[in-house]
Amino acid sequence: MNPPESRPPADPSIPVLTEVLKPGEVPAASSPAPAEPLALPHDVAVLAERLSVRLSTQLSKDVTALVEKRCHDALIDHTAWLVQTIARHVCDDLQRQLRDQVRQAVLEELARRG
Repeated sequence: MNPPESRPPADPSIPVLTEVLKPGEVPAASSPAPAEPLALPHDVAVLAERLSVRLSTQLSKDVTALVEKRCHDALIDHTAWLVQTIARHVCDDLQRQLRDQVRQAVLEELARRG
C-alpha cells in the first residue's frame, strides 16, 4: 500500500465514502426501479406476445406432463406397497388359521381314538 503522501490526488468528481455514508447512518435498501416497457413496433409486440403465449402453453403442458408422470409413478409405488402389505397379512393369517385347524384336527382325531 502506498504511503499517504505518495498517493495521487483524489478526483473531486468522485464522492468520498464519508460524504455518501455518514457515521451511524444505515443505508436504506433501494428497490430496483420497475423496468419501463420497450417501445416496440406493433409487429414485434404481436410476435413477442405470441411467443410468450406459446412458451407459456408449452411450459404448462410440460409441467402438467411432469406432474402427471410423478403422480402416476407414486400411485404405482403406493399400490405395489399396498399389495405387498396385504399379501403379507393374508399369508400370515392363513398360516395361523392353518396351524390352528391342523392342531384342532389332530386333537379331535386323538380324542376319537382315545
